[in-house]
Amino acid sequence: MTKTGVRRLIGSALTVLVASATAAAVSAAPAAAAVTVAWQKIDYPPADEVWSFTPLADSTSMATTRSGGGPFCDPCNVTYQLWQKQGGQTWKDISPPGKEIVDSTTGTAADDVWAFKNDNGLMGYHWDGTAWTANSPDTARFDTKDSKALSRDDVWAAGAYKATTSQWVPALAHFDGQGWNVTKLPDSMQTATLNTMSVNADDDIWVAGFKDKGTISGDAYQPFAAHWNGTQWTESALPSSSPNSTLLYAVVAKSPNDVWLGGNLYNLQGDVKGVKTGGYVLHWDGSTWKRIDVPGKDIHWVSSFAYHDGRLWAGLSSDTGKGMARWTGTAWEFVNGPSGILSNEGELSASPDGSLYVNDYSTLARLAPQSLR
Repeated sequence: MTKTGVRRLIGSALTVLVASATAAAVSAAPAAAAVTVAWQKIDYPPADEVWSFTPLADSTSMATTRSGGGPFCDPCNVTYQLWQKQGGQTWKDISPPGKEIVDSTTGTAADDVWAFKNDNGLMGYHWDGTAWTANSPDTARFDTKDSKALSRDDVWAAGAYKATTSQWVPALAHFDGQGWNVTKLPDSMQTATLNTMSVNADDDIWVAGFKDKGTISGDAYQPFAAHWNGTQWTESALPSSSPNSTLLYAVVAKSPNDVWLGGNLYNLQGDVKGVKTGGYVLHWDGSTWKRIDVPGKDIHWVSSFAYHDGRLWAGLSSDTGKGMARWTGTAWEFVNGPSGILSNEGELSASPDGSLYVNDYSTLARLAPQSLR
């Protein structure tokens, strides 16, 4: 499951505001020196930037890349590509039709890959190892933000459904091997925007994002999360981040009583109010939600979560190369990237064999599980 939506915010007015606001926030606690681990660097496709990475169960790797452009080009000639690599083979360009970047990829094997993008319609494509076939939840009305394949005939996509000409509402789509079925979230949740999801089973799905209060105050956007039990949706009563806003970009559920949400804290009207970090984190222990922010005034947001060797890791965006942190059980500790630091944002993903992968714009690396070291 790979999302590129967080990276696509870079350069937008909202991101500039978030960066300036969270950079002005003050850390809730001093940070210890970063831990160094044994990263193994991996060659990445011949492109300028690695945007996302998806490991599959059969030792197949998927990567989305961006080439061309740059901060000052006008006009920009940007090329987005989707690549696949099996075992020790070289990277192969298997980009689906169109020039837009793939927003989400998932799959189970080299011959079972799904790619979702917004290009001449809200398109979904399936790769059978040889060719792409258009296969969308709804080419006109479903915009996929995140996806997860549990099996070849069991695929989920989270995003937005175009209910009317001017209204998009949060929704999930499910592929059962024959076709897609789209389910809108209940009316009480229709002001929510979905950015991410965690799928353990067809009856255990979490989605997260934010709810729009319909105001222009500093706390206009509040964190949102909901759970699907196979029959109905239940919205979680998350603590308010007022007088600040919060967007959620990451969710991972290890069990019904162990759920983590990550995003960022910012203020639409200037600096974050209070002494808070931008690395916003909530944890559910089965009875209450608790704020456990990643410390540091230079942290902008938590973009991803992944479990490795039984511990939770968080991918971060920061000004100072703090690309990731892991939870010790009582506190966050920063972990050095493959070259000591990461250039900006560490995007984390876990593979079925227990490996942890990290990618930023110019780095791709693997941390093997303890059992394989």
